[in-house]
Amino acid sequence: MNEAIERLKKGEAVVVDEFQRLSRKYWQLLASPHPEGALYLSDSSMKVIKEAFDRRSPLLGLAMPLEVPIIRFADALVSLQDLKDLEALERRSKGSLDSSSRKP
Repeated sequence: MNEAIERLKKGEAVVVDEFQRLSRKYWQLLASPHPEGALYLSDSSMKVIKEAFDRRSPLLGLAMPLEVPIIRFADALVSLQDLKDLEALERRSKGSLDSSSRKP
């Protein structure tokens, strides 16, 4: 937790996955560096998310909830293909830069 708070104070991004497992006593600690850094909280329970943004929560006003729907397997595969295409393009462009900078 100390590292997360220090990173927030430095203006870095911190991601807390499975936020529902984090004790509520730490919520105030995460809120303390605001407005420095970017805090991302991930949770699969809408009940916990609602509690996190309750009017009594120290996190109220520091973030906004964003519901992400379940990703279909087919959509995930398409995204990975796009990534492969991008990596291939980067390798090709890097290769052409390397070959153009060589002396004959």
